[in-house]
Formats: sequence, structure tokens, C-alpha cells
Amino acid sequence: MIAAIEAVTTKKVELIVGKPSPLIIETALEVMGLKPDDCILIGDRLETDIKMGKESGIATGIVLTGVTDEKTLKESSIYPDFIFQSIADLQDLMVWR
Repeated sequence: MIAAIEAVTTKKVELIVGKPSPLIIETALEVMGLKPDDCILIGDRLETDIKMGKESGIATGIVLTGVTDEKTLKESSIYPDFIFQSIADLQDLMVWR
């Protein structure tokens, strides 16, 4: 997508803010008034979701019902702090303020 934009506009993209850019996390934390220690980033992709959380200093959890399966997880150099078999396992993590 970036290459297409650059080709059409003849301008080089200066800043990428999509996953796994930590700018997304920094902005979300600022808007919500949270610290990285207060959060967990849960996703189904090691190379975007989990990488972004790790680079932002946030605890990470992978859900194995999405893109990443156990085989992929074992072969990856990116490793989450928590592993969930299903999104249903997240119910016990919910903390309401």
C-alpha cells in the first residue's frame, strides 16, 4: 500500500503509524491516561500485535484462534507474555474501573 501511495504521489512516505508502530500505543495511552504497566495488548499476530506491544513496554498476549497457531508460536523469535487458547479465556483478565 505504501509503495502504491509513493508511486502515485511521487513522494516518499515520511512516517508510518500503522502496526507495529509504537506511535499507536503512545497515542492510545495518552488519550486514555494510562501507563504501559496498566495494560496488556492482546492480538493474534506475532509480527504486528505482539511486536508492537513488546516495543512499547506493554505486556502482551496472543490468542491462538486467529492467525498465529502453536506451531508458528514455537518457531517465532517474537514471544508474548501470555498465551490464550481462545478469546473466551480473556474474560478473567477484565478489570472494570
